Amino acid sequence: MANFFIAVGGTGQMVAMALWRLRSLMPWVGISPVNMYHMDMDTVSGFTKTVQKSTHIPPIPHGAKVTYGAHFTDPPNQILCNDILNTLFTTQEQNTNISTGMYGHPPVGSAVIADMLNAAGGAKTGLLNGGGTVGGAPFLTDGNEHTLVICGSALGGTGAGGVPSLAQYINTQLVNVGNVARARVKIYILYFLKHFSLPAADGDDDNIRIKNTQITTNSESGICYLKEMIAAGTDGCLLLGMDTAPSRTYQNVGAQTEQSQPLYIIASLYAQKAYVSGKFPAGGIYAHALKTRDDSNLVEDIGIKVSFSDNEQIELDRLIQLNMAVTEGLIRIRRFINPPPEFALVPPIPTKLDNALNQLAVLNNKRKKDTCKELSEYLKQEVGRITQLTDWYKDVLANANATSFTFRKIDRLSDRNYEKEIKRMMKLIRGSANGLDVIYLDKDKSYHQMTEQLSNSLFRVIKEKFFSKKT
Repeated sequence: MANFFIAVGGTGQMVAMALWRLRSLMPWVGISPVNMYHMDMDTVSGFTKTVQKSTHIPPIPHGAKVTYGAHFTDPPNQILCNDILNTLFTTQEQNTNISTGMYGHPPVGSAVIADMLNAAGGAKTGLLNGGGTVGGAPFLTDGNEHTLVICGSALGGTGAGGVPSLAQYINTQLVNVGNVARARVKIYILYFLKHFSLPAADGDDDNIRIKNTQITTNSESGICYLKEMIAAGTDGCLLLGMDTAPSRTYQNVGAQTEQSQPLYIIASLYAQKAYVSGKFPAGGIYAHALKTRDDSNLVEDIGIKVSFSDNEQIELDRLIQLNMAVTEGLIRIRRFINPPPEFALVPPIPTKLDNALNQLAVLNNKRKKDTCKELSEYLKQEVGRITQLTDWYKDVLANANATSFTFRKIDRLSDRNYEKEIKRMMKLIRGSANGLDVIYLDKDKSYHQMTEQLSNSLFRVIKEKFFSKKT
């Protein structure tokens, strides 16, 4: 079984980054990876850095003309072609520069992306038939059970046109292979309605500037299209949006940056649950409901949980606390091994940790003291990686009130027993040392492997001791 995620347009990429971060918060779980795909003309700034491996699905056919109207022109039948285009599409839509984006025009995105798929562009990605994949990567028609989540919004052009076009295309291709192939693949959609607004235009060209009226109209027409066209071709569709949407600074095509939004986190939680437990609002179109507080207009969403497996989950704020506790543990391990204890008054290094350090020193032809120093730097990098993740979540959730949400404030774990053990630390060090493999054959990866094993083992020890009974 394999998991797939297709991020369509800018909103899809925002959720893909949230999903990648979410799964990075629980590396010890050993969950099946997600095969990431993204469809957009300009990758959101920071996407490729955050999502370290993603396959690009070009939204336009190879060799497409600059504008939409020019792309669908048929010179031998120019008069008939012009009549059809003028009947179905506005002048503004025909003049859309599809080489850089769909500029908030769903009919343009839908037609161009459908043309790309029909020209076998979809097959070239390896998503359906494995063509062009490397190292035996999974694909949807290989006969195994898979879960596919397609995510985008009804607001712009790429997502509004690409989400339904992709869903229809993949469903049709699977049905053509056979009912068994279709039954083995679950196709779910995360579809965003209006969840942000844009400031009024300030002298920009009306032909390229996406406006709030477009966002509202696209969102409304997108619902009608979903209801009539693709609900039957998918296994479930979840809508997310906000009645009172926060304002977002307008960014031109090619200059977009990541926008942190609580709804993107919530969408990532739904995707995660679908992957690990197969649970998703199924059999139709659903909306994510938010509980309104009695004393204000804010909505509470503090009960959302992260799925580890089919029968295990943890509240999001507790998962972030767990990661914060792991960084404290890693910092103390760094202090303990660099320099390594040499006196009787200092607790000795646990046997398994000592054996691993000795093997690491021999493999890299270094003194044990130098080995501990180098490993300490790798542990420092791991602390930085986890801290960057937890800080991102804390910032998003802390600023959530500005977008009509309220979440629990996330503080470090303050359990009395935890405070005692984190100070003494030897039990936690011994516990984390038990997770060491102590067989490192690849010299170039040996420090990274040991760091990963120590970190993951520390995750398990702290989770079992301080979090399992409270999840």
